[in-house]
Amino acid sequence: MNTLLRNVFFLAAFVCMSCVNAQSSTIAEMVGAMKAGDYGTARSIALTYEKKNDPIALYTLGFLESKRNTLEGDKKAFSYFLKAANLGNLSAMYFVHLRYLEGRGIKQDTNKSIEWMEKAILKGDVLSNFNLGYLYFDGTKVEKNIDKAFKHFLAVYEETSLKNTEEWVLSTFFIGLIFLPAKEQQLITAVDQAFDAVLNSQTSSNRIDWAKSEILIFQNTKQWTPNRGDGTQADVLCRNRDLKTWTSEYSNCRIQVEADVRIKEQRAQEFQRQNEIQAEIARKREAKFKEEQRDEALIRFLGALAGVGAPSRYSAPQPQGCFLNSSVVSGMYRNCIYRCVAGNVSRTVGAVELCPLSMQ
Repeated sequence: MNTLLRNVFFLAAFVCMSCVNAQSSTIAEMVGAMKAGDYGTARSIALTYEKKNDPIALYTLGFLESKRNTLEGDKKAFSYFLKAANLGNLSAMYFVHLRYLEGRGIKQDTNKSIEWMEKAILKGDVLSNFNLGYLYFDGTKVEKNIDKAFKHFLAVYEETSLKNTEEWVLSTFFIGLIFLPAKEQQLITAVDQAFDAVLNSQTSSNRIDWAKSEILIFQNTKQWTPNRGDGTQADVLCRNRDLKTWTSEYSNCRIQVEADVRIKEQRAQEFQRQNEIQAEIARKREAKFKEEQRDEALIRFLGALAGVGAPSRYSAPQPQGCFLNSSVVSGMYRNCIYRCVAGNVSRTVGAVELCPLSMQ
């Protein structure tokens, strides 16, 4: 997710004088011009060092080109960033991996983005661990891998110099999410500490505000549904309202939309239950009506055999030439037994002979 990554300019790269201790005072002047926002002077100085392949100058030119916000500017910016990155500039490595991830100024390539993040990590850029950790945690651009995500988040968490920075707080937060389903008391304590780190953070950013709102929702509902861009109905609706993830407005939108969806689902389920109840009542009525019709048809048939018309369904019919010896009723009168006398010989006539064809 692009909004998760540090889309800011690393002035720290210019402030770190250890990076320029072998450079002339002119490079230092370029750094000062960048800090002061005098981009024209910074560009002029950087251009004089471009042919010398000075990594800080190349990185500066890349940053200045990116501020143009044009396709041509993005292509030139990537070219400068790539040259500076290959010369070992950590900030340039960050922008190279970001451009590959976004496909800005270059064809999108997640694998190359990861390669540059790993290079930056090997050179000591701990913050790249956060970006890479989230890629594995999120699972939208790469295959989800919680073990790898945890390893990278933990590297940020254990860097004491980063404590209370945005990346440190969020790394702690995601570590808490990873441990959230755990039952062990030690891990539950880790979750509480992770959530406290977010709730007590004094850092002002949309991502921290988002994490705070997520924790409060979880504490109130005891259900975890991270409000991030995930392609759900709520996510799509809120993005269509020009609300970006990691903002409190987006989080509130998700809360409202998801509540509306739950209400609609409950109403639909209730409507379905009512339909099923009505259908069952109708089925039973139809079955009872058909049973009564069968009973009535049998009574009329036996009455016709006895020559007495249509007797009451509770009277004992007397078939011609036979007398009722016993009446065994099973199911829907399928076993109707009579004893008949013919030539002083008794014989039993079974259901097949006396019951209507429809009842056999």
